Amino acid sequence: MIPHDEHLKAARSEANESLAARSHPINVYGRSKAEGEKRLIEADPDALIIRGNWSFWADKFEKNFVYQLCKKSISSGSTFKYVVEQIGCPTYSRDLAEWTSKLYKL
Repeated sequence: MIPHDEHLKAARSEANESLAARSHPINVYGRSKAEGEKRLIEADPDALIIRGNWSFWADKFEKNFVYQLCKKSISSGSTFKYVVEQIGCPTYSRDLAEWTSKLYKL
């Protein structure tokens, strides 16, 4: 391996260990995700875990997250209302796919 590959391998390993150490799931869904990530890291310490959330895309069926949020607000004539316990960032699916591909090729 060239030095760049070794550096990347070490960075991935460090990030995975940090992610596992900071994981404190509060429900069954979270625990199952954490367990899956833990098993992946154990099986392949060089694996890259990408956590995407609230994905949206150009959807002819109008089912994506952003569209539904806007539709509900517009149809009710109200402002956006959302629970404050959830923190996230809408992610455009094509961007996620493109960056995942780029990271995979490193």
